[in-house]
Amino acid sequence: MSANPNNPMRQIKQSDVLSSATISGLLTFFLLTLAKEIDSNHWVVPYLTDHTISFFSGVATAAIALGLSFIRFEVNLIVQERDCKRKVYYLDKMISKTSDENTLSELKALRNKLLLSSAKKVVLEEV
Repeated sequence: MSANPNNPMRQIKQSDVLSSATISGLLTFFLLTLAKEIDSNHWVVPYLTDHTISFFSGVATAAIALGLSFIRFEVNLIVQERDCKRKVYYLDKMISKTSDENTLSELKALRNKLLLSSAKKVVLEEV
């Protein structure tokens, strides 16, 4: 199945892989260090075996990576909105200053194309 504008496929981005690997490494290091530093009588010691540390690290990494992807999604939408608003604002200023009908119709057509292009980017944005 290939990706097309009408049916985009989800793809893992390189930044997702790098951030997940980093998060997993840091969590594993933290948990291994914690397991060595706490008293052997502490209630958490039975839960900090090599197997559970790997499991907890994997689950926490997946949850954090998902959270980061939602944040990236929201930031991308905010950036696209700001970009579109700024361009529309300046196009509207140009439209208000022109009196030539040909120029006016071209500027309005450009404004409509910009809005349509921005709407398509928003619709195709994925988490």
